[in-house]
Amino acid sequence: MGLLKRNGNHQLDLLRWDVARSGMDPQSLRNTTPYNAAAGARHLWNVGEELANGIRTTVVGIVNVNNNHWVAVVVDAIQSTIRYGDSLGGDDAEVKAITRQRDSHSCLIFAVNAAKHFILPAQTPLLQFEAAAEARISMFMHVAQRDLKLVSYNIDRCLKVISIHSVFFQEMEASFSL
Repeated sequence: MGLLKRNGNHQLDLLRWDVARSGMDPQSLRNTTPYNAAAGARHLWNVGEELANGIRTTVVGIVNVNNNHWVAVVVDAIQSTIRYGDSLGGDDAEVKAITRQRDSHSCLIFAVNAAKHFILPAQTPLLQFEAAAEARISMFMHVAQRDLKLVSYNIDRCLKVISIHSVFFQEMEASFSL
């Protein structure tokens, strides 16, 4: 399987950030609920309704198969097609561009790369198999940097609240000592 489902959610979050920074409208990628959460079933229902009603035309994502393999998936409502990219190969569906893996652990890296390549082809070339280890480290660093920014932001907010409360309590203490 390579990386765990939790890491797949991290990769989807990073893809959302990359799409948002590209200037592209991230509306179709707005879900922040982990795909494997029980409440996610309601979200999938809503996405299906949006596809059926023309609110969305395309859904791009990654799917875990049998808890041991990741594939990229594109649902195109206009062409009425479901295409997938399987880094191990595939023979029963319309296959989208994806790098073929020659190991037992690079499927998530290639599935995320294929999804990102579909959404942002000019900015995201398909990885070469030989670049998988470097891409895995790069994705880890990207997740770590994003998480550090979030933690730093939350710490800054907490310190501001503590500072405000500290000033408040000092002022209260001063007013009582008069």
